[in-house]
Amino acid sequence: MAPETTALEGLLRDESAHAGPARVEVLDRVDSTSRYLLEDVSADALPRAGRVCLAREQTAGRGRRGRDWVGHPEDGIALSVAWPLEPGERVPPAWPVGAGLVLSETLHELGYAAVGLKWPNDLVVGEAKLGGILVEQQAPRVANGVCGRLVAGVGLNRAGSQRLQLGRAVTDLAAQGVPPPGWLELAGRLAASLLRAHPWLMAHGLSQAGERLGAVDVLAGQRVERLETGERFLALGIDPQAGTLRVRDEQSRERGGEQALHSGEVSVRRWNHAE
Repeated sequence: MAPETTALEGLLRDESAHAGPARVEVLDRVDSTSRYLLEDVSADALPRAGRVCLAREQTAGRGRRGRDWVGHPEDGIALSVAWPLEPGERVPPAWPVGAGLVLSETLHELGYAAVGLKWPNDLVVGEAKLGGILVEQQAPRVANGVCGRLVAGVGLNRAGSQRLQLGRAVTDLAAQGVPPPGWLELAGRLAASLLRAHPWLMAHGLSQAGERLGAVDVLAGQRVERLETGERFLALGIDPQAGTLRVRDEQSRERGGEQALHSGEVSVRRWNHAE
């Protein structure tokens, strides 16, 4: 582990006092912080308060739909937070969107008011991607005595986004006119927000956060296209109960009315916007 582990522990110590201290690791280099947490099945791998893994360099980070998320050391945040799941414990369907909500709000608190959430898991400024969240679940292996786990992986561009060469619009915090916090401090703020939000999201989902969600939802009121089929809709907003995107079909009057798009099934973009 890198020497910054102790410093990050200090930043997070008070954030999870309700359930005991989170386990914290800062690594110099790893293929994927999320894979690292998913594959560690040691007996003490996951305290109830959660486990945080931050990497200075991530060589095979994973994004949604199999995309890579690889950045230069300290230009970006490569961070994952994991919690245990007991047999029968249910993760509310809106939990992944809730992670995007609390991370957006954390960046607002740091002075980046233009950051929004593009359903289901992108942090954006205007049309440019700032970061992304990938939430994964692993079922308990009861026969082996291994608990299940919920892992939220966060990739965020702190600086240097022009070097990523992703073939689509990207940005970083340094380009927003407000100097970004230091690498470790920023990671600590993001991890702390997830640690604080997890018990609340598990208990309530987003049922009590409709107005907050509407404040960061950048697709609401926009015309969007379903990439897989080319269907076009008017986005009505994110459903706080289900975490789905509410849309109305504008192409076929016969199929008209409200529909729900599920993040596992579709990816959407604004009309005429090439990603």
